[in-house]
Amino acid sequence: MKRLILVCVLAIALLLVWISPSLAAPTNHLHVSDYIDKTFLEPVHSVLTGDMFVHNRDYHGIPIVDQLVLLKMESTLGASNWATNANNFGCVKYFKARTILFGKPVPNYIWHWGSRWYKFRTPKIGMCQWGRFIERWGDGWFLGRLKAGDWIAVARVYNGGSTYAARCRALDIKYTAMFKAAGYPMTAAGYTP
Repeated sequence: MKRLILVCVLAIALLLVWISPSLAAPTNHLHVSDYIDKTFLEPVHSVLTGDMFVHNRDYHGIPIVDQLVLLKMESTLGASNWATNANNFGCVKYFKARTILFGKPVPNYIWHWGSRWYKFRTPKIGMCQWGRFIERWGDGWFLGRLKAGDWIAVARVYNGGSTYAARCRALDIKYTAMFKAAGYPMTAAGYTP
């Protein structure tokens, strides 16, 4: 009897999902990028797009939630500021070994707060190069720490403080909850298509 009830419940659930696709979790690229645009980027009038975050997830392996956290901390998600003017949303400093990370042509730089910072030609190039930086710096050190949820280690190298790590962790928890509440499947490493 229990088995019959279980089969009926499952059949009804499948029928509802089949009849109304809006009840199913939105897992394709278009829905994720739209969700990022409407929830995170449009409210701050960002020059970034959800497609850029999906690209960095697909090509550089960076979980979307982790990208949102770091870019919220570094450039207010691409809202108008000096980092946005330089298309350097991850606030990456200009290193001497610049061709190792970014190849040629070598990006330009700007001076801000007494330091050189990379300046990229377009938001799309800047976002892609930041993804490349996170993936490749220290033979994947940042990417490994992000996927492990180790905000303390990331903060120690990226920005240097425990307050930064605590704020990153709080945003990680908040954004993960937002994605889950919107019906997106999540893992410890972030949104999974």
